[in-house]
Amino acid sequence: MRRSEWLSTKFRAHFVARLSVSLFSLGLFVLWTGVAAAWDLSCVNGRVCVYKDSEFRVPMAADIGSEWSYVGDYYPNTGDSINDSVSSLKNLYQYNDVVFYHDVGYSGSAFCVDSYWQYSWVGLLNNDRFSSHLVAIDDSAC
Repeated sequence: MRRSEWLSTKFRAHFVARLSVSLFSLGLFVLWTGVAAAWDLSCVNGRVCVYKDSEFRVPMAADIGSEWSYVGDYYPNTGDSINDSVSSLKNLYQYNDVVFYHDVGYSGSAFCVDSYWQYSWVGLLNNDRFSSHLVAIDDSAC
């Protein structure tokens, strides 16, 4: 691991830890499964699945937990960036809503997806705009 990657990971972990404490103190606790969850091809229960194209066409990527930033994340087995590329998605959490954001750090315009719901196209205002997502602690966020 290069020094710049290590510093980036260390900063991200520190920032997320501080953000989690702040959110918890505000009563906005979120489901957190780790600092660096890896995107893979396992679109199964308990995951968030994003697709580059509408109608759930590949490439696709699946993730467990929240993602503070899609920058530097790629669809598995491709060179295609996930950042600002999602056109369809699935929330396969049975009891958790997922909020997608246009900007990194859970900021910018938000698009809330109910638990166990999917969109074959996220719509004109959200297409190719997501840069982060937050898994809520329950299904009352939307």
